[in-house]
Amino acid sequence: MSEMGNLEVMCVNCALVKHSAQEHFTVEAKYVVSYFVPALFFLFLSLRWSFLMLTRWKEFASDHQLELAGLPPTPEVGGWTGCLTVCGQPMPWEGLFKILLSTSAIGATVLLNLDSTNIMIVTMYGFFLISGLIDLLVFSCGYLVLPE
Repeated sequence: MSEMGNLEVMCVNCALVKHSAQEHFTVEAKYVVSYFVPALFFLFLSLRWSFLMLTRWKEFASDHQLELAGLPPTPEVGGWTGCLTVCGQPMPWEGLFKILLSTSAIGATVLLNLDSTNIMIVTMYGFFLISGLIDLLVFSCGYLVLPE
């Protein structure tokens, strides 16, 4: 009877430990693709958008202060409107940023782990890629292609 009691105690202790500690610290590629890459994608998009909104707010606040003082507003240089100039030519930075970010996210998703669940994530990046291409199209052709 005492042997039976020892076996029950040993079985209870063994049943509590099913996995080793090493199994919990491995990072699988599917988790990186499913959680980390989209998080970085949206983090960079939101940081860019926040930067643009803060600079527009700063410009608006400065112009409002000038208006209260009776002075004319500062002339637009085109610096923070999404058309920074390179060699004198304006560039569509918003569209280029979307295209660069979405293609790098698609590349990371495909290279790390591509299965049926990640196809939805690639599709999401694809729509941002299409949005960036439309931004470039509107920038180069104006609203002749896509009317308001």
